[in-house]
Amino acid sequence: MKTTIVILVTIFTTLVSAVDERKPTGTITIGLPLPKPSKPPAAPPPTDPDSTPGHFYACTNVDLMGTCQKFEDTTKTCHNFPAEYVGSISSIQPDRHQTCYFYDKADCGGEMDELIWPGSSNLRGRRFDNRAVSWTCNEN
Repeated sequence: MKTTIVILVTIFTTLVSAVDERKPTGTITIGLPLPKPSKPPAAPPPTDPDSTPGHFYACTNVDLMGTCQKFEDTTKTCHNFPAEYVGSISSIQPDRHQTCYFYDKADCGGEMDELIWPGSSNLRGRRFDNRAVSWTCNEN
């Protein structure tokens, strides 16, 4: 029995010293290192624009897609859309803290649709899709 214990202690000591010799002494890298991005990702478009009276974003497709333009004009003044936008606007997002009025006739005439931020991603639901011809905006 004494011989068995001595053999077991010897085996245990040998195993422990073998494990100690195999301990890593530095950094272990498994696989290839991850590549670093060549440039930072693009910033997402703003979802909470600053308030600039008279400013709004209009697009020819729903969900602020298609041909889009940021309109930046004075408040309390009627403006007519450029020819390429007349009768083709499907979504509008006014800046915060203002009310914009869109008309289906030139010089702010005819029927009107009123929008505040965040606007409308689909003017069809408001029965004003492809109808805007002119507008005016006022601070709230």
